[in-house]
Amino acid sequence: MLLLGLPNEILDHLAHTLESEQDISAVAQTNHLLHAIFNRHLYRYNIQHNGGSALFWAAAHGRDSTIRLLLEYGVNINASDGVEATALHLAKMIPDSCNGYVEEAKILLASHQLDPNSKRQKGMTPLADAVENGREAVVETLLAEENIDVDSANDYGCTPLHLAVNNGSKAMVKLLLSTGHVELNSKDDDGLTPLLSAIQSLRSAWDAGPLDDAAEYHDITKLLLGQHGVDIDWNEFLMTSLLWLGAQDGYTDIIELLLGKEGVPYDEIGASGRTLLSWVASSGKDAVVKLLLDKGAKADSKDYDGRTPLSWAAGAWYHDVVRVLLEAGAEVDSKDRDGATPLQFALQNSAESAAKVLIAHGAVVPTFSPELLEKILFDGLDYNHPGIIEILLSEDMDPNVLKGISCQRLFLDAVRAGQELMTRTLLDKSDINVNLKDENGDTPLHEATSRCRLSSIELLLKDPRIEVNSKNHAGDTPLSVAASLLLCDWDSNGELEPSIDALETTVKLLLAHPLAVIEPGDKDIWNLLPEAARKGDTSIAELMITKNRIDPTLRDDDGRTPLSLAAENGHLAMIQLLVEKGALDPLVGDEDGAIPLSWARKKGNTTIVEFLSRLENVSI
Repeated sequence: MLLLGLPNEILDHLAHTLESEQDISAVAQTNHLLHAIFNRHLYRYNIQHNGGSALFWAAAHGRDSTIRLLLEYGVNINASDGVEATALHLAKMIPDSCNGYVEEAKILLASHQLDPNSKRQKGMTPLADAVENGREAVVETLLAEENIDVDSANDYGCTPLHLAVNNGSKAMVKLLLSTGHVELNSKDDDGLTPLLSAIQSLRSAWDAGPLDDAAEYHDITKLLLGQHGVDIDWNEFLMTSLLWLGAQDGYTDIIELLLGKEGVPYDEIGASGRTLLSWVASSGKDAVVKLLLDKGAKADSKDYDGRTPLSWAAGAWYHDVVRVLLEAGAEVDSKDRDGATPLQFALQNSAESAAKVLIAHGAVVPTFSPELLEKILFDGLDYNHPGIIEILLSEDMDPNVLKGISCQRLFLDAVRAGQELMTRTLLDKSDINVNLKDENGDTPLHEATSRCRLSSIELLLKDPRIEVNSKNHAGDTPLSVAASLLLCDWDSNGELEPSIDALETTVKLLLAHPLAVIEPGDKDIWNLLPEAARKGDTSIAELMITKNRIDPTLRDDDGRTPLSLAAENGHLAMIQLLVEKGALDPLVGDEDGAIPLSWARKKGNTTIVEFLSRLENVSI
């Protein structure tokens, strides 16, 4: 209490006698009166003996009141903290959620003692620090200063605009561009302008992602391209790569900006040996192709190998681009150094739609070597491109073109695929062994049957050379293979592949062949009649009874007659057919004694009961 009773002058003198900030601070915190006197001395002591270090602490922690007091007591606002940072630099450490940073910057700048362009370690100015750390509000404050240097480069030659671009910050780039006096074409130590840096980052994002980065750099690149005075150097690899990659990937907005610049190398052959239009054409970007053509690119420009954009588009399956180029006057049969035309590339790459567009515009079908023709035909089968096969195997085709080709192997693949045109052509125009067996003893007819290739089956059965009853190593004829598959599918209620309809048609085609033979031991074929009766398939039943002379009363493995099975399952048309073909006695029972009439009564089918009851010697 004695200390508090002393005059302020004495207390102030006592404060001057203390020799450490810790002692002064300890006394200042004892009560309000002593705080008012000793705290002033604490700030002065810090400025005089510790270089105003409190200013850096206040800047880093958002204490604007502390900054004001230090300024009042004469702190050197441009002092460094030992790592070449001023208070304004350190203020960048404040989080975005803290308003202190903006206020600090305003306080420090308002003192008119601060150099806003002072540099710290690595040549970073406060503006560069704020840009790099994403402090938009502070950047706005600094940009409002009359003497701010917006183009001050750091030790690596990067200006604030470089830093904004490298960070992928579209908002920061916009802020800097809004000043209207940012140097757009300054180069960093790697020789990159902000635009080239943006292009480099965009290419990396296109190649490796992430997609969000690609979108951000895409927008930044557009912003910079749209600036008046930005340099476009077509000798720069990054610049030409932007044009080419952008064209390939269909970035029409960027391409439109680039094509608005002078000196666009439309028809120059690049390092890859190709023209810009050929790259775009082979990428399928018809909108960009139209844009390039409208800007003056030549539709028939040739690359190092003599290939035109039409050739590249045709070989890459892009029929829309093919159409655009042809409508622009591209030569339909232009040849490259090896004499290959666009249609040749379309055919050898199975580009069916592109080939049809070319032919519609008068393209001549080329003559291929046997090796290449064989490959194209096999590809047409493997990838299911019947149009390619139709073009190559036309009706007026010279049979000599098939010489040197593995026609037998091609024929078997065509049969397996159900490729009617190729199967017919090879049957008609080449020396094919239609009954040649593979390692399992299967003939082409076996192969077509097992896959239900109906068109192939029909063509083979019409050939007079066909051996319809040929057996494989398992002892199965094509008909027994088909019968086995159909019985399995009937048992599964159509859940298997191929479909029941296809299997039934396959069986009927084979049964109807005049040379087809059903041997006594071929159980699957004999079981077709009772199973057909069960399913109500009258066409198969009639073929077996009429054409193949199968007994209409043939019993299945359970001793059931076809008539009994048809009666149980309610197939009146089948019953009528069986009766017509000789199954006359509805009183003939199964092995367990049940007669067809009793099966019909059991199932409650009155129509069938009445029909069977009207037969001779039967009464209800």
